[in-house]
Amino acid sequence: MTQQQAYARAVLVASSPLLVLTVSGGVAMFLGRLLPQPLSSLLLFLPQLVFPYSHYYYITHEPFTRSHTVGGQYSALYSLIEWLIILGLAALPLRRLPPRQILLITVAVILVVTTATHVVLSLLGYKFELLAL
Repeated sequence: MTQQQAYARAVLVASSPLLVLTVSGGVAMFLGRLLPQPLSSLLLFLPQLVFPYSHYYYITHEPFTRSHTVGGQYSALYSLIEWLIILGLAALPLRRLPPRQILLITVAVILVVTTATHVVLSLLGYKFELLAL
């Protein structure tokens, strides 16, 4: 396997948890009544935690503006760019590992980056708000 093929495999395996998360919100909305309530809630709220920019609000006291999200209308794009950069960089040292190890390390990276993102945005004064159905 060439280095380019190994890198492409690592990126594909590393991005698979995030791809599952993007689909899980839709699964929770369509199958929510058929699933147990804790599982349905997890499928609905976990993507909001991992892709958080549209769920952080900054409250202002200026006239005609009470709150705004991180990135405004581009918040989904910011989440996409953030994860593309992180997964692209994470896949470089992981390309020689077997897929199971890549997946485990990627899940750990996602947890660390998600936690760090929430800590930094909270320190900047933004408030997180989960959206429910």
